[in-house]
Amino acid sequence: MNVSWWTSAVAYLPRLSADVNAERAVLAGRAWELLHIKPEEEDKDGEERDLWEEKHFAGMEQRGAENVRKALPDWEVIKGEVTAPPFWAVEVEELPRGAGIEWHAHIGVVGGPIEVSL
Repeated sequence: MNVSWWTSAVAYLPRLSADVNAERAVLAGRAWELLHIKPEEEDKDGEERDLWEEKHFAGMEQRGAENVRKALPDWEVIKGEVTAPPFWAVEVEELPRGAGIEWHAHIGVVGGPIEVSL
């Protein structure tokens, strides 16, 4: 709970051909890297919409309740320039429910400030 930074992660990929899994492992690694690029400051004028949530949970929120989301990593508590934490891609025989990928984050750092040194 209240994780601000993951120390590493594994992406499990179901067994397919070697070429396909190599490409999928590269894509998963790139996604992990992109997640750890600090976004530039943006105008807070417009509110970002989650279309999936609107479709599947419309009308289920409590009246007056605010939908609070915490972005990971939590850039408000991270100091300095950081790079993505270590990442591994692992091929497994299959995943539950025929999933195409399963992420497993390792130790979560809670609180801050967090200073990552290379």
